[in-house]
Amino acid sequence: MSFDSLFRVRIESGDGKARVRVLDPFEAGGAECGAGWATLYDPVVKALEAFGCRVACVWELDGGLRIEFLPPDGDETPGAIASIVTRAEVTSFAVCEWCGRSGTLRSVPTTKTLCDECQGERELNSIRLGRRI
Repeated sequence: MSFDSLFRVRIESGDGKARVRVLDPFEAGGAECGAGWATLYDPVVKALEAFGCRVACVWELDGGLRIEFLPPDGDETPGAIASIVTRAEVTSFAVCEWCGRSGTLRSVPTTKTLCDECQGERELNSIRLGRRI
């Protein structure tokens, strides 16, 4: 696997000299989940940063939100921070990943937490693409 496939880089030249800076995954690509969960992860990311934590990744896994972070200087994670992250992750199973309305965990064809309307759109798109649900 090449360096380019593992990391995204940015060329910075504020002082006239070009240099490469490796971005951490969250900074490079943002959240890898639907916009409906932004109201769940945005406050968590801000709280983590306020505690000096670095957010490594925000993504969807098995229909739920996952937030991975690194505590400052290898310290143990304070219970308050872990509690904030866990609350958002658990809540995501009742919030539509796409639109943010009340949702239900669905497992056909893949596991997603969606509202009835977004699930209907998902099924319609699958039919348009010739996939069977």
